[in-house]
Amino acid sequence: MGVVTEGLSVKDIVERLEEAGKTEISLPERGYSPKLAQRHYRVVRRLFHDEAAPLALRPPAPSAEQISRMEEAFGWVLALPESEVVTRRILFARAMVHPISNLHIFSWRQIGRTLGLDYRLVQKKFGEGVNLAKA
Repeated sequence: MGVVTEGLSVKDIVERLEEAGKTEISLPERGYSPKLAQRHYRVVRRLFHDEAAPLALRPPAPSAEQISRMEEAFGWVLALPESEVVTRRILFARAMVHPISNLHIFSWRQIGRTLGLDYRLVQKKFGEGVNLAKA
């Protein structure tokens, strides 16, 4: 994983994950869309769906380049060890940023409530996960 993220700072990795979240949210629900993205990332949308408000405005469909960047960034999270499943969920949830308002869909507290963790522990695990992706 380190080869893929070589030269990227922690801030760059977080920005790429948020960009990937925006792209994921922008993917069309029906009709033409990449099968790979539908198969692998539909789960991301549903991880915390119960607490998410429906999106009122739909952004334009992402380009092929944006989808490739999304798959690369989410691949960093999927490459984390199997033992880090909670960290993966935290990274995916926190990556979900509304493409129009640029606001996080899930707050630290929402993620913590969903996972049964204190929000400070969620923040700590997020930092650890980003550092694991960078390593």
